[in-house]
Parts: sequence; C-alpha cells; structure tokens
Amino acid sequence: TRFVPRLARESLDLNQATPAVQISGDGLYLITGGLGALGLEVAKWLISQGATELILIGRSNPKEDALHLITSWLENGVKVKTL
Repeated sequence: TRFVPRLARESLDLNQATPAVQISGDGLYLITGGLGALGLEVAKWLISQGATELILIGRSNPKEDALHLITSWLENGVKVKTL
C-alpha cells in the first residue's frame, strides 16, 4: 500500500473569527531569513505590533539598506541582533 499526500479543496468561512496573533513586548522573536526583503518586512510588522527584541538570521551579512533599517530600530529602543 502506498500513501501519497494529496491536496484537497478546503472551504473558508470568512464569518468565523480567527484568533489574533498576540505579540508581547517581553518576547524575543527569531526570524530566519531575517536579513532579506521578506524577513525585514516581518520584522517591521512585529515591531509595529509591539515587539522590542528581535534576532535576525541570514546567510550573508546585512546589506546597506538593511543596516539603515536596523540602525533606526536600535535608535528607537528595539534590541536587534543579527547572525
């Protein structure tokens, strides 16, 4: 017997409330791929939701535009570590 994953259509009830994501200022948030365009957007969103401590992991060093963004976050009190 073979078991093979299959995609199936799922109906979405837009009237049903979905639980909101709770971002805590006390939390530490790790973003893999955090130095790329999408990772930086996720970081921006987390900060806008109240996150104050982030770890951004990337395969290469941050580019100049990422460094400017990270510097502005640091100046505004957000703790950011890059790896």
